[in-house]
Amino acid sequence: MQQPDNSGGIRLARASRSRLPRGYAGFRTDLGDIIRRRRRLVFGTQQELADAVSIARPSLSAIEMGAAWPRPGTLDRLMEELDLTWDMIAVRGEAERRSRPVDAHPRADLRLALGGDLREGRKLEGLSLRDLSQRCGLSASQLSRIERGEAPRSRAFIDEPDDLNLDREFRRLRFRHPELHRLWLLV
Repeated sequence: MQQPDNSGGIRLARASRSRLPRGYAGFRTDLGDIIRRRRRLVFGTQQELADAVSIARPSLSAIEMGAAWPRPGTLDRLMEELDLTWDMIAVRGEAERRSRPVDAHPRADLRLALGGDLREGRKLEGLSLRDLSQRCGLSASQLSRIERGEAPRSRAFIDEPDDLNLDREFRRLRFRHPELHRLWLLV
């Protein structure tokens, strides 16, 4: 349940390493309770869910109790296994600060934008990370990092062929694999 702050607004929980999609200001303070309730409906025991998302049961317990935040990849897997949406675990609004790319490379913002658009295209097609992984040959965890803009040296990106005459820092990026490029074009 969301807790009001002193000003009567919604109190947001912050997880420093996780990235929120555009349009979300923060995680709900009852994130652990939401995960616990969904787990009981879908999986039953903590061990079953922990095995499904490849984390230790004590880690899942800490997340459910609100004592720990899931890492970005773990959150992605929890959302997928429990069929959670961002509207269920986060509050809409403008974040105080924008998500930043992991590195300070001049084209890191391009990778972050491409990854966000890839995620939106994948969701439009109703594909899970696992489904897309089977289509393009990249692991689901690598695809998750690409979607979050956390894959600075990924070979999934190539320079736009029309820009090869420009200095590297001014070239546009695109996806190398045709299926990733197709999903990106949907957005």
